[in-house]
Amino acid sequence: MQKYTNSVIVFGLLLFSWGFGSYVYPLMNRAEAYGFFLFMIAGVVWILRKKLGWKWVWTTFLGLFVIAVLFILTSPHRLHRLKSWTEWLMG
Repeated sequence: MQKYTNSVIVFGLLLFSWGFGSYVYPLMNRAEAYGFFLFMIAGVVWILRKKLGWKWVWTTFLGLFVIAVLFILTSPHRLHRLKSWTEWLMG
């Protein structure tokens, strides 16, 4: 049962990070956004280290990296560029 509890904690932190980040990110300039995400990552690392140990910190950090890449790739500006590129590719 503890194994599933750890997974739920990690999934909840990742979901919260994505949701809150996508809400707050458009309201900030670049420096504020970098500071916010560094602060969020530090908070997640601190919570996981205290509750679950270092193994879960690295697992979650990998998950946050994947979420950051998805967040960047799914921004409206990038989607517009991707659409233009695929239209050009298709002729």
